Amino acid sequence: MDTFQTVVIVLVWTFAVILVYSIANTMIFGYVDPTMQDMAYSSRDNITGGFVNYENYVDRTNMIKAGFNIACFILLLIPYAYLFVRLLLKKEQTVQPVPYYAPQGGGW
Repeated sequence: MDTFQTVVIVLVWTFAVILVYSIANTMIFGYVDPTMQDMAYSSRDNITGGFVNYENYVDRTNMIKAGFNIACFILLLIPYAYLFVRLLLKKEQTVQPVPYYAPQGGGW
């Protein structure tokens, strides 16, 4: 794969991950999470006699949201880690070694 192809793939990957993160972030953190949190708050078990442990719910959803952010960050770093390792393992251009010819002739 040549350099131009690699650059295009890295840029497309970065754009796609940022686009998916933006859409999912807006949907999850802007609509789904507030709606679910309101429902959990209104049916919490310590005040209204409901069935949801609200503190546990908040702790679990915070862990899931942080995991989503970390997963998207890792997905964003994959092509750059690939480039870093590729540059790290790139071999230098070397010339062919001069062939060694054993001396000819008898011993004594």
